[in-house]
Amino acid sequence: MKKFLIVLTAGLILLGCVNKKSDSEYYAEMMVKHINHYSKSIDADIEMLQKQIRLNSEQTEILYMAKRDLMSKIPDLRQMIYKIQMKTISILEKDTIQKEDVSAVFKEADIYNLVVRDAIIKNLITLHDTMTPEQKQKFAKIVDGRGMVFMAPQIKFMPTNLFLKKYLEFRKDFKLTQGQLKEIFVNMNGIKKNFMNNGKIFAGKFKELKIFVKDLILSDKIDIGIIDQKIAAETTQYDAMSSDNAAKLANILNTLTPEQKKSLIKFISGFDFI
Repeated sequence: MKKFLIVLTAGLILLGCVNKKSDSEYYAEMMVKHINHYSKSIDADIEMLQKQIRLNSEQTEILYMAKRDLMSKIPDLRQMIYKIQMKTISILEKDTIQKEDVSAVFKEADIYNLVVRDAIIKNLITLHDTMTPEQKQKFAKIVDGRGMVFMAPQIKFMPTNLFLKKYLEFRKDFKLTQGQLKEIFVNMNGIKKNFMNNGKIFAGKFKELKIFVKDLILSDKIDIGIIDQKIAAETTQYDAMSSDNAAKLANILNTLTPEQKKSLIKFISGFDFI
């Protein structure tokens, strides 16, 4: 393991010598590639729906409107990440961290209300209003076969080298005691069990949600209020698990010394270019 880290560090140093870009320049370059790739994947989704459902030009334009609305949400997503960073730093500055503090950070990641509802759902409802019964049947069949992955984010061109470099810099200053490692192991094991115990429940919820979406597609008209209610109901189970996990993460953070917390704050602040 030690040899691997030495080779990895040497590789990163060599890469740094070759690549003179600053962290923010490198990150921006990778994000442009990532966004361009995502844009092309959305175009492929639209082309697939256009062919399989036989959408007319007006219907196709609605999907491209959804794409434009979705891409326009990127600054909002960046603002969400910034808020999560700032809230995390604020709780690390406390003497004692409560589970409610950690839960508040989790709640900032509200992708549905921030992005999905207005950018995707509303436009798909507009599209639904223009569809014939035959088109609805074909759309429902696609959802049943491939799942709800339309306009799903694509993980590619991520600045892995940059994240790894930042992590290695952080590890130099951040030293854990045996007692802290034990506390982390116990709580992380609890979080893992939480996910495993809820895995089957979430799998069942996904199937149920899939049926719900199919029924919506086949209906005469879609009310966004019904979707809001369904999303709120489905998050109840997730919130219960998140609360338990927040308590365990708070336990871990409360084992850190003031100096360790400063190192963690420095690490988080180092991503101010996101």
